[in-house]
Amino acid sequence: MIGVDAAVIDLGEGKIMVVKTDPTFGLPVLLNYLGFAIVHIVASDVTVMGIPPKYMSICLLIPPGFNPNVLEKIWRQLSNEAKKLGIAIVGGDTGVYPGISYLLNGGATIIGIGDKERLVTPTGAKPGDLVLITKGAAIEAAAALAIQYPEPIERIYGSSILKRAQKLIWDMTVVKDALIAAEVGGVTAMHDATEGGVYNAA
Repeated sequence: MIGVDAAVIDLGEGKIMVVKTDPTFGLPVLLNYLGFAIVHIVASDVTVMGIPPKYMSICLLIPPGFNPNVLEKIWRQLSNEAKKLGIAIVGGDTGVYPGISYLLNGGATIIGIGDKERLVTPTGAKPGDLVLITKGAAIEAAAALAIQYPEPIERIYGSSILKRAQKLIWDMTVVKDALIAAEVGGVTAMHDATEGGVYNAA
């Protein structure tokens, strides 16, 4: 469905499986954050459905001659973030592909399994709902621009604003926010903070 970022499979006996696949972003200047971003962007799309993430599969596309030390750093970051969220990396693929100039996430899939009664979808929002924004709008875009174009931002807004904007990269995740909201209940719809998404809470 339009506006619904993950698929839901009814497993029967009151259980569902939420599945999300995403290539996330691919910018050379963001390689230092790629492992974190892959896990949290995809996991956020699962948890805003009210279900905790459980399993992950990932495909990394590597250009010829890519620095193996950088690849190791990305993998360690990815592994550490998955571990923090209780996600098991169960499979995927990594290979060298001519024709690309920098490492890309060819697609990461995260699966969550939980009780059907916990399911929340973006289609549940209705007029009169209270809108709760836990992080702010355009988090991902602001952080990416600040990291990619630091000179003009610092020149116009100063170093303090630049540093604050760059640190927003770590605020892209809404995994904990969504799980808390789902646990408390009364939520009619949720969306992740990337691309300007907001929460809609009853």
